[in-house]
Amino acid sequence: MNDQISHFTLLGSPYEQTENDTMDDWYERYKLDPAGIIELHGRVFYRIISKVIYTTAKGKQLFCCVDRRIWNNAVGRTLIDENGKRFMCCTIVQICFRRKIPDWYFEAPEYVLEGLDGIEIGEYLTAEEPEEIR
Repeated sequence: MNDQISHFTLLGSPYEQTENDTMDDWYERYKLDPAGIIELHGRVFYRIISKVIYTTAKGKQLFCCVDRRIWNNAVGRTLIDENGKRFMCCTIVQICFRRKIPDWYFEAPEYVLEGLDGIEIGEYLTAEEPEEIR
């Protein structure tokens, strides 16, 4: 078995309407969605625009495309879904396979989450504030 094999699996987007949709379409729908940003328990939560599983020989990571306002410095921080589940943000990646950088590129990066191990993630994320870290 080749240890170098890796692949991406798109889990989808709540903004997908047709199989020909692109991230451009999803981001535009997110911007127009009145439920794209919500407040729960005194926190601002951002709807996950898309979810992708990245699988390697070493395991899986979840790439969540989320509004950059969730936290400008999310790396190393804990992200929390609307159900109270916690996930470590190990890095932020920017993925684009085009020559022209699209409008959403800097507004909705991919937050790479670890600590999933069979845990289902919700539809929204927020960042844990530094003073909350135990």
